[in-house]
Amino acid sequence: MKVILAKKAGFCMGVRRAMDTVLAAVKEKSAAGGPISTFGPLIHNQQVLDLLAAKGVSVVRSVGEIKGGTVVIRAHGIPPQQKEAILQTGAQVIDGTCLRVIKVQTIIRRFARRGYRVIIVGDQGHPEVLGLLGFAGGQGLLISSKSDIAGLPKLDKYIVVAQTTQDENLFNEIASEITSKYPGGQIFNSICHSTHERQAEVLELCKEVEAVVVVGGKESANTKRLAQIAEEAGLKAYHIETENDLDLKKMSGFSRVAVTAGASTPNWIINRVVSKLESVKGKQESTLKATAYTFFRFLLESNLYISLGAGFLAYASLKLQGIKGTLPYLFIAAAYIYAVHNLNHFTDKEADAFSEPGRAVFFAKHERLILLLSLLAAAFALSLSHSLGLFPFLFLFFICILGTLYGVKIIPDFLSPIIPLRRLKDIPGSRTLFIALAWAAVAAFLPAWNSGQGFTPGLIAAFLFVLAFVFVRSALLEVFDVQADRMFGRETLPILIGERSTLTLLKGLIAFMVILLAASSFLGYVTTVGLWLTLPVLSMAGCIVLFEKNYLRRGVKLEFLIENNFVLAGLVSYLWAHF
Repeated sequence: MKVILAKKAGFCMGVRRAMDTVLAAVKEKSAAGGPISTFGPLIHNQQVLDLLAAKGVSVVRSVGEIKGGTVVIRAHGIPPQQKEAILQTGAQVIDGTCLRVIKVQTIIRRFARRGYRVIIVGDQGHPEVLGLLGFAGGQGLLISSKSDIAGLPKLDKYIVVAQTTQDENLFNEIASEITSKYPGGQIFNSICHSTHERQAEVLELCKEVEAVVVVGGKESANTKRLAQIAEEAGLKAYHIETENDLDLKKMSGFSRVAVTAGASTPNWIINRVVSKLESVKGKQESTLKATAYTFFRFLLESNLYISLGAGFLAYASLKLQGIKGTLPYLFIAAAYIYAVHNLNHFTDKEADAFSEPGRAVFFAKHERLILLLSLLAAAFALSLSHSLGLFPFLFLFFICILGTLYGVKIIPDFLSPIIPLRRLKDIPGSRTLFIALAWAAVAAFLPAWNSGQGFTPGLIAAFLFVLAFVFVRSALLEVFDVQADRMFGRETLPILIGERSTLTLLKGLIAFMVILLAASSFLGYVTTVGLWLTLPVLSMAGCIVLFEKNYLRRGVKLEFLIENNFVLAGLVSYLWAHF
């Protein structure tokens, strides 16, 4: 099935800020102790709230429930009187109110103090609206529909503002009618820019598809509004919370489906929905196309394709260094990467269930078989390395142990006052570097050293090329998974330095690889295949651009494009060697 994902789907700025605020509080208080709570549900997404609850973050709904500790104000904001009452309890208060909501609160307070009546266009009972009314200081009036206008008192000095997630067309109609009835009022279109973009995008998507799937909490006003807009455009709209709510039989009756999501819907839930929809054979879709998609998805989820990519990249590294007798090294690299990637998955199942749901389901179904195949692959790689000599065997055995131990607790608890880390994976930002070093070790260092070439400029160039290439691939995947990683406390590179800084770094590494390959080829340190290998490097750069421009998001298509760059490196090396 053709699935078009809205570019603006997922966490908005305000929700992301609120989530980061709570997770930072959890991290800071983990050592000091003390309860952490949010005043009201932080956001309108039950799945996220359940995860926060698992981290010890409770929800309090009244001041009387607060028992000290830290209280985080929800993203929707609260009335100032409530915030003052919370402060009186002695609890530490952290304000997680969306900055755009704070802007509306500021406007209301300023005009209310000057004697203006404040008309708020919003949903009755919505927490953001309750907070805004609190800032009006008794001067607030709520309008939820055009029929409410008739009940307004005579107005002289007044302003009209909107709940930040309000329907923009409805707000404009209501504001126009009010000013027509009572001229002289000031209108503030305080609808969040993100809300405006999502609503406009849904209308555009409705022109391209047969149905719209809206992902988000059932209590989320902005999510419900997206479904309403799609229905008013004449399309079938399905408001779901998770992929389990999808009616696949109904979905199979469509050829093209759009997926959008509310501002409080995390990326991992959106990715699950898209992945499940893409696996459905759509109306009039050819069996061949559906089978091909299923096959490529199997290659990715089973880690067979990444192991194939490791073999192809090893081939490219060998050709780059001019090493002959390549076949055993290709199988060693492929088998080693297959075994380590699978075994590390078993040590981090919980987090992978969110960042890589398709792979998690696949592994759950075939756990024993995959574990057996992984052990056999490791044994095969070690056996093959042993046939090449004692050094290859000992070297591979050493990095196999390191790879296996990466996710295993090796530091006992009683040493925690001295050594706060428990596992190698607990070293901040280490995952990307360790993965890249392992690939470079088996694809570049092992064959060069065993062939007797020694520590040459060619080996250094090949090692740095593989190291940087794999680093870019792994770090880019971490950028896709940053929300899930943050929830599970993974201190990956994008979390440490930020997503934008990570992407900037990756672009710099791509420029470095192009210069390295070109310069090494011209200086004669490596073979002229180095010039050819700039093609897969530039292809990886294209993947970054596609992600930045929101043309593709985490899923089978983008992951296949990324992993395919390793295969491409092997193919261009083969063409160079034989033609």
